[in-house]
Amino acid sequence: MKKYWIVFGFLFLLNSNTLQAQDYKTVAGIRAGLPAGLSVKHLVNGGVFGLEGIIGSDFRESFIMTGLFEYQGYLNKNLNWYAGAGASLIAKKNLVGAAIDGVGGIELTFDNYPLNVAFDYKPSFKITDRSFVWYEMGLSVRYIVRYR
Repeated sequence: MKKYWIVFGFLFLLNSNTLQAQDYKTVAGIRAGLPAGLSVKHLVNGGVFGLEGIIGSDFRESFIMTGLFEYQGYLNKNLNWYAGAGASLIAKKNLVGAAIDGVGGIELTFDNYPLNVAFDYKPSFKITDRSFVWYEMGLSVRYIVRYR
């Protein structure tokens, strides 16, 4: 019986999109993980969607630029989940390639401090060498640049 309450509670949290959205419009900061670098996120359409850009490196002589389109699902005023997809350009010494990315994560914005923290999972399919990279995760700490 206890597991049914856990499932019910989880489904209730996923359906609570009518709660007040996050107070930020644009955040920018650093991302640790793969790829590591800079992260900028901008909410559009009243906070329903997010556009995220990541510029960084995977520590294997690659420079990566990623653009993601994300759906924002709100658990409460400060906590939300997001999922989406996008594409990456990958530059190595003598090779330029592309990848198709997926993303899913959870994000926390603080009330009394202009700070946003996000943890995400970002698998990608590299088109140039037809390989699937499943281990890319990251922790982003971003400053709120613009409020709504």
